[in-house]
Amino acid sequence: MGDLHNEQSHRDLSREPCPDRIIEDCGGAFGMGCIGGFLWHTVRGWRNSPVGEKRAGALYAATSRAPILGGNF
Repeated sequence: MGDLHNEQSHRDLSREPCPDRIIEDCGGAFGMGCIGGFLWHTVRGWRNSPVGEKRAGALYAATSRAPILGGNF
């Protein structure tokens, strides 16, 4: 029981204080959502575009929808 208490009370002192860490974590989550959203909507735009405009459709879908998914992430 004493070992469990020592593990829980041990804090990682190398990390930044709370307000800075929250902002940094939100920025990281937004970045991951944008990257994942860009990849997801690129594939979706590619599949839903007509044959002659696949590249343009994929790029348009990715650039217009990826920031929305990043904000929701």
